[in-house]
Amino acid sequence: MRFRALALCAVSLIVCGCAETPSGGPRTAVAPPPPPPPPPVIALAHCAHPLGKAALVEPDDKARALLNGIGLPSPTTFLRLVTGQSNCLHTGKGEAGDYLLKTNVAVSPAGAGASPKISDARATLLLVNARTGAPVTAAEGMVRASDFAGGAGLTAIGADVSNLSSTGAYSNSPEGRLVAAALLNAYSKLAAQMQALPPQAHPAAHGPAKELIANIQSELTRLGFYSGAPDGQMGGKTKAAIEDYQKSKNMKPTGKASQSLLDSLKSN
Repeated sequence: MRFRALALCAVSLIVCGCAETPSGGPRTAVAPPPPPPPPPVIALAHCAHPLGKAALVEPDDKARALLNGIGLPSPTTFLRLVTGQSNCLHTGKGEAGDYLLKTNVAVSPAGAGASPKISDARATLLLVNARTGAPVTAAEGMVRASDFAGGAGLTAIGADVSNLSSTGAYSNSPEGRLVAAALLNAYSKLAAQMQALPPQAHPAAHGPAKELIANIQSELTRLGFYSGAPDGQMGGKTKAAIEDYQKSKNMKPTGKASQSLLDSLKSN
């Protein structure tokens, strides 16, 4: 009987997950600790087709001073490389048009003698409509050195970014790799948000800016291809005038307004 009672007690412990305290009362089972948060996504985002052109805006003076203090230059070269390879935004030098991409970076110093010299890095990317100044979307990336085995795993950051060595310290220093990881994390979120936006939310969906079209009309008038008022409206008359000009220069007659067309008109 004693053996049977012990067996029943063991079964009840397994089924109920509880035991008796020395006083005979029930004792609540200790819950297992929650799983650790997943590591941040540090992969280069890709888009099936470009979502627009953007001009990169330098970080503010405070952010640049923080970066300079850990041996890092402005992140614009790194971002230009990343955005170009992602096929989401065109951000060539002197690029303008649809968006402004504003960057801000913050870091926390690590203890004396630590490597990397920073314990974490945070990057914020803000995409602004270049025509209206209105924010379109924003994303923040944050990484800790502890996410990468205290910095030992940082060498893998940017493995899917070609020619990463051209970014200097962002590729060959632990501090640069950590900031690069934060920027990539933020950019992967920003790209996903951009792709989820409805088509009408993208400035490119609304055609060339009115001011650009008006300037093209003025230049076409000066060169004798257009006789209407420079009203900034892309009508049939303006399209035909653009095509006539393009044909006269042995260009493909697209009839589309663009900054490159305006530059061509001004050069004549």
